[in-house]
Amino acid sequence: MRTAATKTFSFSRLDQVWSFYAPCTTRYLMWAAIATVVSYLMYLLADKTDVIGMMSISGTLLGAFAYMAPTAFTFVRNRSLVCQLPATAAEQFTFMLLFSYVAVPLTMAAIWLSLEGISGLCGYDNSMFATMQRLYASELDAAHMGIFNDFYNLLMKRTRWLQYLSWAMSTAVVLLIVIATEKQRFMKAVAGVIVAGVAVGIVSGVFMIVRMVDFFSSAEFARASEEDIMPVITNVLMNGVNDIANFSLCVVPAIIIICLYLSWRKFKSFQM
Repeated sequence: MRTAATKTFSFSRLDQVWSFYAPCTTRYLMWAAIATVVSYLMYLLADKTDVIGMMSISGTLLGAFAYMAPTAFTFVRNRSLVCQLPATAAEQFTFMLLFSYVAVPLTMAAIWLSLEGISGLCGYDNSMFATMQRLYASELDAAHMGIFNDFYNLLMKRTRWLQYLSWAMSTAVVLLIVIATEKQRFMKAVAGVIVAGVAVGIVSGVFMIVRMVDFFSSAEFARASEEDIMPVITNVLMNGVNDIANFSLCVVPAIIIICLYLSWRKFKSFQM
């Protein structure tokens, strides 16, 4: 059991927490590394075979291992052992946050960037933008390709941080489920992420539908010729993306904070 001396935060005891969780966290990092390599190979395969769906699968696999990181702690089924660790609840919870939000994503990012660097040394440009250009080049004419380039650049500028927020939210949801539940924690975490993703998709879809309905019923659509309709639609889509971005900026951080706060309270309660 913990003694009075453990009531203050200690980084040395944080190392003991790492030692306790090392078997499951090391195993998860290993599988995350393998998933990153597989995802990258699928990404290259999508470019070589012009199969756009393969890129989506690659991104899904990569994202899943990133935000499912807290499920590594589900391999410790006996919570009485966790309660007996010579470390405070704050130290243990800090370790869970560091593993979920730092160790796993940094490991995966380092492997991905290393693979990109190796490909670059071989003279192959496999950046996301270059790959998307090659995949869509055979489907679009020169004029529409220019519109695609502009739309993609604007989309990445305005939504890249949304991807990070989405990852942080999904990770917070998974962490809450892992801590708050006792049985079938992994399956419940998967279900929680799916529900959260569907909810985000529905909200985003509503914003885009409202934008498109307003546009198709406007005088601007009626006046648009066939030649300039695509730039106008692109502008409407970007306005929809801005709506989603502004909404997410207000709501998603609040969800993250609430999930982490509830996780901490629940974790602290069964440590007492």
